[in-house]
Amino acid sequence: VFSLCVLSGAVWYGCNAYQSSRSGFAEDDVILSIGGEESVVFGQEVRYRVRFKNAQSVLLSDATIEVRYPAGFVFATSSMTPDPETNNVWTLGELGQSDGEFIDISGHLYGNSGEAQSFRVFLNYMPSNFSSTFQKVATQETTISSGPFDITLQGPESIAQGVAVPFDITLTPRNLPEVLIPDHMALVFDSSVPFVVKTMEPESAESAERTWLFDPL
Repeated sequence: VFSLCVLSGAVWYGCNAYQSSRSGFAEDDVILSIGGEESVVFGQEVRYRVRFKNAQSVLLSDATIEVRYPAGFVFATSSMTPDPETNNVWTLGELGQSDGEFIDISGHLYGNSGEAQSFRVFLNYMPSNFSSTFQKVATQETTISSGPFDITLQGPESIAQGVAVPFDITLTPRNLPEVLIPDHMALVFDSSVPFVVKTMEPESAESAERTWLFDPL
């Protein structure tokens, strides 16, 4: 059975390669790319450009573009209108010789500081003289370089066991547009740290002893 599978795969590949050579079709001449910012601040507006082109004489039919956004991306606009009820699929139809264009996509990117988020683009198409669909893939990674706040924790480097000492936590908003500041924030002190809380200013949230909730700063 294994030998038959290998043989079938070899025959399929050989037939496609032979048909490709006869038709003049070359996958390398189907061009797809995505470009944009590689490093952004939390919530920053980002812009990406998707380019596609059929750089050969073979007609490509049933062509579609699909962009898979990372979880932290909030879509805003695109230069080409996407398919109805979507914001990431564009039906292109036929791509003739040298047909190509670009799609500019904009939005906001959210995530953890230092986190890399990946945008993936898929171009699906069917060359003439072929009965199967081909796919081209392009990717772009963007890293969240910093969050909307700076946080510092100050206290003594060493203390005697059981002695009460103060710790100061400072939360400072970065100089960001107001629209990028989160509506709800929670500051959480690691509950695994073995200390007994004597006093807090301000008091922590009712739901958790070492959690503080904030309105937009």
